Amino acid sequence: MNEIKKQDEWIIVIPQLPDKKKWKINLTPSQKEVIKLMREGWELGASGSTSNHWLQKDGVGRGGETKKINNSIAFVLREKNLIFCPEYHFPSSTYLLTELGKTIEL
Repeated sequence: MNEIKKQDEWIIVIPQLPDKKKWKINLTPSQKEVIKLMREGWELGASGSTSNHWLQKDGVGRGGETKKINNSIAFVLREKNLIFCPEYHFPSSTYLLTELGKTIEL
């Protein structure tokens, strides 16, 4: 429900957003798997020169198991505000989960 406030001669309507926990974001099984693995400590990396994306157990560049992921998965997760790249580093960058990515129901 919107909140309406009357201030002098102006009426201000303040929109109320729904509770974040009730937001429904449709994700494919592959997108859910990436979020799940990132919650378990896998890190999402991206190559600066080829734009390839991969997950690496225990962090990018630390020698753990890797899984290549489709570039479109990373794109969609960024667009849905579930992951973000805090800093670009050449030749590769890493992505972290946003608060929404950490808490969204899978």
